[in-house]
Amino acid sequence: MTLTVWGCGNPPNQPSTKSSEDPSAGPKVNKAAGRKVPRDESLASDEYIRLGLPAYDRVWFGNDMARVQKVLASLAQEDYRHFPRYKSKRSGDVFARLTSPQNLELFRDRSLPLEARFPQVLNHVQATNQIFKLYVSGFVKNEIADSELVELMAAQYRSSVVMLELVDEFLPTIKKDDPTYQVRMHGLEKVKLGLAGVVSGGLQTLTERENYRKSELVRLVGYMQESFPLLVPRLPPGARTETMQELERMQEDPAMKYLQPGLEELRSKVKRSLDKAEAP
Repeated sequence: MTLTVWGCGNPPNQPSTKSSEDPSAGPKVNKAAGRKVPRDESLASDEYIRLGLPAYDRVWFGNDMARVQKVLASLAQEDYRHFPRYKSKRSGDVFARLTSPQNLELFRDRSLPLEARFPQVLNHVQATNQIFKLYVSGFVKNEIADSELVELMAAQYRSSVVMLELVDEFLPTIKKDDPTYQVRMHGLEKVKLGLAGVVSGGLQTLTERENYRKSELVRLVGYMQESFPLLVPRLPPGARTETMQELERMQEDPAMKYLQPGLEELRSKVKRSLDKAEAP
């Protein structure tokens, strides 16, 4: 299983010569972030169901997310602007379901067998990663807004936390004399390396002010406050140190002042979680 590394770099942004107030002028210009915010050209919610998406008014399981990924991959061949959008009048309820924390509740239900939940959470995480990559491709083309990426990052943070919870459930069931024990331990280390990329890439995103509006980055910091204290202690030792150093650097960087006091709260929460994890 792989985990997506975030940080989208600097996608090209050609300046528009038309007024952003003119409906025919194309995407509005987001002056704060220095890039265009595309108009909402998503489909009506029920149209996605006809294309093969699960119903948006029920919980989506791991296999459902895999279906969503396939439908969106097909849509991407036509136009990324037809993807569901955050708080859209057309497709907001579909996007809300795509990123809903409710989709993860089943995986935490210990009344269900672990052997049933674990494959589902892996399907969910893998599909979510692929969906995020599709949205990133649309973002680079200026056909997807920063809001969608922020919400999908948050969804990936949450699903990573739940996946680690199930890993903790699963490990005690493996006996050390099991022939597959070493292979599975190696797989766990790869997961930790992937998580290190997730955390590092998320922090990199906070520096991309030319691509993301202040309001979206402030919201992203809030999502990090929820998940990073649970993720960072699970990183390899060097990655934990690097994360704290980066958070401290951001705290002192005048260019990051607009993300305060959220960054300070994030740093404090992560430090407390590390201190607790490292306590004897």
